[in-house]
Amino acid sequence: MKITFQQLETFLKVAYYLNFSKAAEKLRLPATTVSSQISSLEKELGFKLFKRTSRMVTLTDKGLAYKESALKAYTILKEAQSINEIDAPLEGNIKLTLPIDIPRASFTKLIKSFQADYPLINFELILDDRVESLTDKDFDIAIRVGMPTQKDFICKSIGDTSFSFFASKEFIRKNKITMVSKKDYPQVLDCHGLLKSSKCNKSLKTNNFEMAKEFAINSMAISFLPNSLCEKEIKLKILQRIDSDISFKSKKIYLVYPSKNLLEKHVRRFIDYASRFDFYFGE
Repeated sequence: MKITFQQLETFLKVAYYLNFSKAAEKLRLPATTVSSQISSLEKELGFKLFKRTSRMVTLTDKGLAYKESALKAYTILKEAQSINEIDAPLEGNIKLTLPIDIPRASFTKLIKSFQADYPLINFELILDDRVESLTDKDFDIAIRVGMPTQKDFICKSIGDTSFSFFASKEFIRKNKITMVSKKDYPQVLDCHGLLKSSKCNKSLKTNNFEMAKEFAINSMAISFLPNSLCEKEIKLKILQRIDSDISFKSKKIYLVYPSKNLLEKHVRRFIDYASRFDFYFGE
């Protein structure tokens, strides 16, 4: 049986994107070449790897099983191939997606530090909360708060972010608030959101941390926010942290990406670099 490195790479790209055109674009090959390579591979193996319709592409049962073996073989060949690239300077583009509300100072420092060491690397950063956008929009890496539920991605923890309740001095004084208790504030609307109680009967709700912070700054509500997002306002005494008997676990922040063996060398290097970086997401 004669199967080439190019056929394995093409199969794994199509299996990842489940889209022949997108795989061809990523491989910088004509779509006809990708289709031809898959057909040749299927002929060599003696079974179909994909079910193709006008609407979608899916792996067959045998294709799904073969994917595991193909990835192992591809990894070995890729490592052998990389020996010739040891002295070559890293260059290329990295497309990175972050949640809209995540504290960004640490990521700015990470990219600045990485580009200082690898000046030929270019970054494109897109703010997007959808995990599925990793494949839909051809991102290399996603940063996500909380463990993503989507399969087929590797999730590596790079730190945690803690949360507290915040309000303005005016709001605290006017409503005579000493702490946020389960008794007085029985309902937390959502993790970005605001508390409503008999002391604050106007209903407010948002899915955006920045907007929730603005509500707090403008004495409209108590907001439940990442501590790192409010450090400046705490120092300037614009907001105050409020004690609470409601306990919340900190949320882990993850790097999310497909198998590193499917990524270009410069993207793999960035993942390793980010994994060792000293992130700070507040106390």
